[in-house]
Amino acid sequence: HVDEAVKALEELGYQVVVNKNYLTLTPLAIGLRNPYTEPLEIAIAWDPYMNLPYIPGSSLKGAVAALAYLRNSEWYTLLTGRAREPPAQPSPAAPQREQRASPVIFLDAYPVDVLASSLLAVDIVNPHYREVEGRISEPESSPTPLSFLVVPGGVAFRIVACAAGRWLRSYKGKPSLSELETLIGQALSRGIGAKTSLGYGRFKPEH
Repeated sequence: HVDEAVKALEELGYQVVVNKNYLTLTPLAIGLRNPYTEPLEIAIAWDPYMNLPYIPGSSLKGAVAALAYLRNSEWYTLLTGRAREPPAQPSPAAPQREQRASPVIFLDAYPVDVLASSLLAVDIVNPHYREVEGRISEPESSPTPLSFLVVPGGVAFRIVACAAGRWLRSYKGKPSLSELETLIGQALSRGIGAKTSLGYGRFKPEH
């Protein structure tokens, strides 16, 4: 599927600039409100045609762009089409800043190798309070485990990024394509998807 998508993009003038497998180190929880897994109270990003979990390309691109912003990298502008710093005092009379489409496309990432015992695992969250009622009462706390699916550690995903050929032909080498690959690796090592502050969604390159 990914090869077919790459071939179609190449016919449109795109070229692959990053093509690498990354292995989950911790459980991956992504797409917790996916419409194709609505029967689950907490869902997972699921491709109904491939019948596989996947990482949306938009999630990958957003994570890399966010890191590029923190690193003050020129890749932020190339990935988002926006300047890094907004106007200091925006006003209706101020001229609109030019925005351009990004020359880089991230494909949806699919699992390509399973080193774990299974492709999916069950995890839980355990809320104690009924906050929907607008109050928290310790004596009335009632742990309620909620199950949800995750991709466990030990599953390799193929990460592919393509750049427009027209842009590459005028490309001067800055920012470097190696920096983009570094940003992708760092973004994945920091975690992607939900619950990253708890250590979920961390990857390393598959060697």
